[in-house]
Amino acid sequence: MSIALLLSASPAAPAKLVTGLVAPTLTPFHANGTVDLAGVDRQANFLQATNVSWVFCSGTTGESVDLTVAERKLIAERWMALSKKSGAFRVIVHVGAESIVDTKEMAAHAESLGAHAIAAMPPTFIKPTSLDALVATYAAIGSSAPKTPLFYYHIPTKTGVDFLMADFLAAAGPKIPTLTGIKFTDVNLQDLNEALHVDGGRFNILYGRDQQLLSAAVLGVDGAVGSTYNFLGETMGLVLAPFAAGGDVSAAALELARTVQLSNARLISIVVDWTNGVGAGANWIKETENLVAVATGPPRLPYLEATPAARAALASALKGWCAELNGAARPSWCARL
Repeated sequence: MSIALLLSASPAAPAKLVTGLVAPTLTPFHANGTVDLAGVDRQANFLQATNVSWVFCSGTTGESVDLTVAERKLIAERWMALSKKSGAFRVIVHVGAESIVDTKEMAAHAESLGAHAIAAMPPTFIKPTSLDALVATYAAIGSSAPKTPLFYYHIPTKTGVDFLMADFLAAAGPKIPTLTGIKFTDVNLQDLNEALHVDGGRFNILYGRDQQLLSAAVLGVDGAVGSTYNFLGETMGLVLAPFAAGGDVSAAALELARTVQLSNARLISIVVDWTNGVGAGANWIKETENLVAVATGPPRLPYLEATPAARAALASALKGWCAELNGAARPSWCARL
């Protein structure tokens, strides 16, 4: 049976707010450690030339838990100002924090700016230890931004909060009017599959493991948030593209998606090896962004700034990765390395 027939056999899911690639943007810093708001503009200009039409600011990639509330408000304000000026992208503001008071304050602030959506990871030190506690926490967040779509940020390897997301949606959906979906950064594809079908498939599930995007797309995911989309948007869009039209998937398009997905997995393996070796303690996402896309400055402690030798090793590894690719699977910045 063709993919088209399989899709037509199931009821169509409701239209989703967020589709395509979402870049969880980096927080740019000056050499003295202060936030460099002009770096936000540089990222916006770069992303507009790729397949990325949404940004997710002050998340894990943006070093959110190392930022103050005041800094996060400034970053949200800058991204929203650029979004309104250009009309080229929309913004999800991450508001998760250890204190529910801080989270609610940032949620209300994001709504006042006209943010297209907010997202929040749960507290990670004093964690919600039951599904009821998790639902109550997100009901409180939603009440502070009652007109703004809310996404739960599920990243259990970082937060230690690891409930099944299908269970969370079933419990929270009737109680939180603004709950729109999940940023699902986990490898549990069974839970992902079940979450995609809760309440007739009405929730917007954004997949967050870059190296498994194709597997998620086959299950029905049509939106994704991933660190590498900051500099691989032009190629990783090809992974989602075969499924976006809802029709039959050609063999050529699927083979290209497989090639691009493999290249992404290979890149992540390379940078993880670099981080475990000469780049130990460094932030590979920021170092790669600085090399191939736009300047975002140093990371904030406890990340260490890479040494010149480590940066040279990373550049060499990326050149080797580029040499393995050709055609549409090769990002344009390879020519600049």
